[in-house]
Amino acid sequence: MGTKSYPNMRVIKSIPNFLLVFGILLQFECSQLLDNADGPLDFLPSLHILDDFNPPLVQFNSPIQGATGVDSASHIVVTFSKEMNHQYTESAFSLSNNGQTIDGLFEWANNTLVFKPAKPLSSPGLYTYVISRSRAESKNGVNLLDDLRISFSYNSDLSQPKVSQTIPADRATAVAPNSFLTVVFDKPMDAVSVLSSISTSPDMNLELPATVITNNNTRFEFHPRSDLTYGTVYTVTIPSSVKDRVGNQMAQTSNISFTVGDDFIAPSLSSIQFSSLPTNHLTDEYNVISGMNKTDSFILDFSEPVRPSSLLDAISISPSQTYRVTQLNAAGSSYSVTFDEPLDVYQVYNLKISTAIVDLQNNKLSKNYSYYFKIDGSFSQKIRFRGIFSNSGFTGPSQLFTTQINTNAPQLTTATCTALECTQDLYLHFCYDDGTGSCAPTYTLLTGSILYLSSLQVSIEKEFGGSSVGCLEYVSNITDVTPIGYTPASVLVFHTTAACLDIGSTYLIRVKGGSSGITDDYGNRMDQDYSVRVRF
Repeated sequence: MGTKSYPNMRVIKSIPNFLLVFGILLQFECSQLLDNADGPLDFLPSLHILDDFNPPLVQFNSPIQGATGVDSASHIVVTFSKEMNHQYTESAFSLSNNGQTIDGLFEWANNTLVFKPAKPLSSPGLYTYVISRSRAESKNGVNLLDDLRISFSYNSDLSQPKVSQTIPADRATAVAPNSFLTVVFDKPMDAVSVLSSISTSPDMNLELPATVITNNNTRFEFHPRSDLTYGTVYTVTIPSSVKDRVGNQMAQTSNISFTVGDDFIAPSLSSIQFSSLPTNHLTDEYNVISGMNKTDSFILDFSEPVRPSSLLDAISISPSQTYRVTQLNAAGSSYSVTFDEPLDVYQVYNLKISTAIVDLQNNKLSKNYSYYFKIDGSFSQKIRFRGIFSNSGFTGPSQLFTTQINTNAPQLTTATCTALECTQDLYLHFCYDDGTGSCAPTYTLLTGSILYLSSLQVSIEKEFGGSSVGCLEYVSNITDVTPIGYTPASVLVFHTTAACLDIGSTYLIRVKGGSSGITDDYGNRMDQDYSVRVRF
């Protein structure tokens, strides 16, 4: 007998395999298979082969989106459409305020989550609570359909403050140096927040305790401790961290800049001259300027008033000399520079004037200036010694030699000698240097001068020879014998007598020069001693 074939046998055999897979699925939690809707069997919900796989929804929440004036003791309440996995849903929840997370405790009542904050919700700004769909899921492991994000506020005022006005205004110029700084806000501000946060650059040195706060904490008047600096651009910064009275921060930082003063033109030197020679040498830079006297002051005129204190560091002279600066006019545009000691005759000095000089609005001098000047003015000449003469005619032959011992006429007058001793007239003729090391043609200064007799020192000393046989050598009283024809009127020539000169002895006759020697009424001096030697 042959075997009978049933065409549906294969189908019947496959049914137990399907039931086996289905039975296995029922042995696992859905969350394990789906792994938060992103697992290896996430295709299964779409096949609707599992019970209750519709995603849970939020049916109720409190506070609601945008609520203001919320009671600070409020709890966060969220009701879901299905019974939820407590652990996963709690981990999906967060509450924050201005970036700070708020801790608290969870409670459940059936499908309702209650979050009790650990502290009252009374801080300024927005509170935000979030339940993330990637973590929150039902008991059957189906994730929440959408994220829940709710923001609310304890305060009913959520508007952010802003600066509505400043005095000076932003980009203002011609601001007076004694100005106050006024900042006006569009709503009442937290005074401590404003005072502790405002800053200025460069530092205006605000006296914060003296700030005048008016108009219900909307107007702040700041007082600098000292005047602002001319020509300076100040920047005032009010950062976004500044808060209003209910705690709302500014939306953005506010910066205000202004310039003190309205004069931006640099001053310049308009004239430089010597006190004894009123000639403007402004254009004589780098040339050696002659004619300055050793006691002269410089007269400096500027195109506009400048600060006196700025001149002290801006003026230098080489070789170095100490000086003082005097303001010559009320405006402050003219000054004298006077040296503490007379300058050296024939010395060339370099006067420099730098851009450290500033006008009243702190504009610097337009350029550096440099001048060279020589001390050789009308009464600044060195005293020279023309010579010692044996007679008042001052003729060449009667002038005593300086390079050899004078022993004979006409340098010496031997007719006055006795058998043992001689007496010699001495005519001491001074003059003024012409700048080349020689006597000026007229011998005198252009202004005339007087050599002080009290400063004239003439000495005689026996250098060689035996003991004196009679009286001891001496110099008689000195008198002025300047010729009347010397003009301008001066005192340049003196007469004295060298007496008791032993015949055969050598004598040194010296006229004192240097700092302790001959001087005139202008303080001019002779550089060094002048001396001759005689032997009868």
